[in-house]
Amino acid sequence: MARPRVPGARSKHNKFHNVIAGTVVLAVLLGTLSFVPRGLADAELPTEKAPPADEEPVSVEAPPVKEEESAVDEKNRPALTVDTVASTGGHPGAPPLATVSAEPWMAQPAPDAGIPGLVAPAGSEKYHVIVSTNQGTYTQWQSRVCYYWYRKMKALYPDSAMGGFTRLLHSGHPDELMEEIPTVVVDPMPPWVAEIARGYVVLERPLAFQQWIRKYAHTIPEPYILMGEPDHIFILPPPLWATPTSPAAYNFFYIEPKQNEKIINRFNPNNVPIDQFDPIGNSPVMIHKDQFASFVDLWVNTSLAIKQDKEADKEFGWVQEMYAYSIASATAAGGPIRHQLKTQFMAQPPWDDRPTRENGEHIYIIHFTYGNDFDVEGKFTPGKMVYYPSSNFPQPARKCNNTMVRRLISSITEAAHSLPDWEAHTQKAEGTR
Repeated sequence: MARPRVPGARSKHNKFHNVIAGTVVLAVLLGTLSFVPRGLADAELPTEKAPPADEEPVSVEAPPVKEEESAVDEKNRPALTVDTVASTGGHPGAPPLATVSAEPWMAQPAPDAGIPGLVAPAGSEKYHVIVSTNQGTYTQWQSRVCYYWYRKMKALYPDSAMGGFTRLLHSGHPDELMEEIPTVVVDPMPPWVAEIARGYVVLERPLAFQQWIRKYAHTIPEPYILMGEPDHIFILPPPLWATPTSPAAYNFFYIEPKQNEKIINRFNPNNVPIDQFDPIGNSPVMIHKDQFASFVDLWVNTSLAIKQDKEADKEFGWVQEMYAYSIASATAAGGPIRHQLKTQFMAQPPWDDRPTRENGEHIYIIHFTYGNDFDVEGKFTPGKMVYYPSSNFPQPARKCNNTMVRRLISSITEAAHSLPDWEAHTQKAEGTR
């Protein structure tokens, strides 16, 4: 299993050296170990259904934080109240939103604050958020939190370029969240692909998007899509960066085309120069849906080809589907398709600890891909869990000064207080441990 390399000395990501990024999702506040299904592929849609190839992670309790050592007064924290005003863009079965929290790290800027994205230019087009997922417990609660904060952004910033939302469920059958979250259901990987995948559930993702392009792309009014994941929490609505010929993406420090030129050239029949390969995955990516349709089949086929190449499979490991997207976009017909690299697209706490970049640019999404547990001395001590987090999960100890970790925990707590049956799920999980 390949692990991402750490670059020289550019960011707080340099501290990271022993976690598989991207597809092995250590979900924050509980440090949930989530094998997020990131895709699959083949040029033809499957005709028979197979059960998802998900692996159940192992639950490991994180060290508890004593109440009196929390950075906030948990007993006297104001109760979250529910706003009775329906949000724009909400699904008919979606619950009401909570009011804005009083916690300082949860402050939301006013729409007229001058931050890009809060108000779209007059006549601007919109993008549609698409989040692919399976039916695992950990991805279900993540999806609920993701959709909650999407709705919050729509309510707070109604004039942004953020359009509709779709949960792309690649299980082959509906689930209990269909009424709460707008969802389309596509087929999981067929048996012959599952044999190639050998437990690499991330291959579900390219196939799911391929099916969406073929079956559902024409049903949305927005010309652009924002491909996301369940472990994304919106803290601001991203601007519409993409154009019909120029998509936008977050640049991952561990996707290194130049360092892997020899392997990449096996999937580069047109000898595209290596400096034309972007250091990205497919999420978050903002792209015109017609442009995406032009190479989605190539993304699928490249994902399969990498998985069947022993050296590429070993070297790229759990992020190979991300490399497949980078390779497919660079080698697409009429390409290479270059992405605008947007570091401000998202933050990845605990390595990112503030809501702005060093240049002052505001961050738009929290990605809880790493563990975010801290002991009473403020030391990072990641743990693992697979169940619904408690709706009263404590903040880190006072000595932890990581604003983004605090925002992350508060964001999940707010959603947990607002979403129906959350405590029932938590109690059910407690009874099964």
